[in-house]
Amino acid sequence: MDLSFLGATRTVTGSCFLVAVGDKRVMIDCGLYQGLPQLEERNYAHPGVDWAEVDAILLTHAHLDHSGLIPRAVKLGYRGPIWAHSATVDLADIMLRDSADIHEQDAEWLSRKRRRAGKYEVEPLFGKKDVEDSLGLFRRVEYTESFEVVPGVKAELRDAGHILGSASIALDIAEDGLRRRIVFSGDVGNHHAPILREPEGFEEADAVLIESTYGDKLHESPEDRRKRLREIINDAHANRGKVIIPAFTVGRTQELLYILGEMLNRDEIPPIPIFLDSPMAIAATEVHERHPECFDRETVDRINSGDNPFSPRTLTLAMTVDESRNINRQKDSAVIIAGGGMCEGGRIVHHLKHGVYQPQNYVVFVGYQAEGTLGRVIQRGEKRLRLFGEEIRVKAKVTSIDSFSAHADRAGLLDWLRVFRKAPEVVFIVHGDERPGEELAEHVRKELGYTAYQPRLGQNVDLADLENVAVAKRRFVATRTPNAADVREIVARVSMLGGEFQSAIEGYVGQLGRRIRSAEQEGHEPHWRTEDVRETLEHLAEAVDADLDTLERLMAESEEADSHPPAAG
Repeated sequence: MDLSFLGATRTVTGSCFLVAVGDKRVMIDCGLYQGLPQLEERNYAHPGVDWAEVDAILLTHAHLDHSGLIPRAVKLGYRGPIWAHSATVDLADIMLRDSADIHEQDAEWLSRKRRRAGKYEVEPLFGKKDVEDSLGLFRRVEYTESFEVVPGVKAELRDAGHILGSASIALDIAEDGLRRRIVFSGDVGNHHAPILREPEGFEEADAVLIESTYGDKLHESPEDRRKRLREIINDAHANRGKVIIPAFTVGRTQELLYILGEMLNRDEIPPIPIFLDSPMAIAATEVHERHPECFDRETVDRINSGDNPFSPRTLTLAMTVDESRNINRQKDSAVIIAGGGMCEGGRIVHHLKHGVYQPQNYVVFVGYQAEGTLGRVIQRGEKRLRLFGEEIRVKAKVTSIDSFSAHADRAGLLDWLRVFRKAPEVVFIVHGDERPGEELAEHVRKELGYTAYQPRLGQNVDLADLENVAVAKRRFVATRTPNAADVREIVARVSMLGGEFQSAIEGYVGQLGRRIRSAEQEGHEPHWRTEDVRETLEHLAEAVDADLDTLERLMAESEEADSHPPAAG
């Protein structure tokens, strides 16, 4: 009875958790890593499990950082059922097909470059056939419906309020007379957001995995975010400017349409043209219209009154490339909602190219921007960008309205945890960068009195012995040599890169060093000390010219060190 953390540890993307009960293996989420190159490399590395031996996958929702590696798993041999809410199944159909197109196009572009250089071609992470094979494995389930996943494991989904069909999942596990309930929060929705119902938690759990995307922040009130958006649109309209909004196709796009429609109906903003430039967002909006069972009372009432909440009266849909280009020929003010929430691709990049150099325009971020993405670069104030081979000066006003995020803030996450009638034995803080994760863990410990900490990639927990998890955590902190999970990550990366040992090691150590310096500059206690980085380099540098057996030996040695750590202090 074990729990393994195979993704979304101390980072926001790549959700993937494995529960083993006897000879059965159940995966919770199978998410894509997004952002920094060293994170995206993990998408190609083996996650530490033979997919042919996994018996079932449970999916919390359709966002790619939770679902995006399902076709990859099928490509590598997975053939079991994929359980998800009915609306999630419909959204996954759209999102995974679009993702396959992107992966195949990227692989073809890179292969052409490599062929000209006399190098081998690259294979896409997965393709359209893998998606088709995946979609045939999906099984629909509704909220509060208890069902058997595999013998000894039952599951129940409850509404997480994050996006359409999103769920928190409780696993009830039984093995050799021992019972455990493990709750996975998935992504917890923002309080008082329109369209969807409020997040619903569980009352009992032995262990909890909770996301921490905004574990260090408190969002503005709905009234304040609405006021800010209204002021931005009115100012842009007065100056013939455009409001360019990179929006995630599922969730944020529909919420923006809902609020903009309300503003127009109440004459809070002028009848400014609104363009939705994303075929996938348009398709996702149609899926929303098919699932009113997920809506809150206000949205249902609005629909019953004859008002379509997803179709403001000045809305124009841009399906084709020509329709998208025509938006940039618009001389007057407009609101442009374009696909590509983190600006890593999609039509939003073209609108940025044509809009960021004009001072009368706004770029408004309404969702999380991962480290290493173009969105994060713009958000933090970079004044020069290189888009499509052209250097562009950023003169537009850049702002963020984090409270439009589909993620709960720290207060919302703590409220979700307060529902438990008694304290879980341990709360694992996942799906968040290290700083917000640690801040949330500290508040969980101080305000709720629960044991809480951030696990590491590859860490395994014995669910039959949860009371000793906190002790194991202290042992890990006391260890001065590389941890097994850290070396396992190196093994995965090196096995993917072939002979390029040095670049893999230097990149990893450099990342640790930057993290330490940042923590020290901001007055935080770093999770790795400078000497730990040096020691890691000394251990791994020996393997630069060696084979994978050397790295496997290092991993075994570090596992032994974890089992017999030196005393703290």
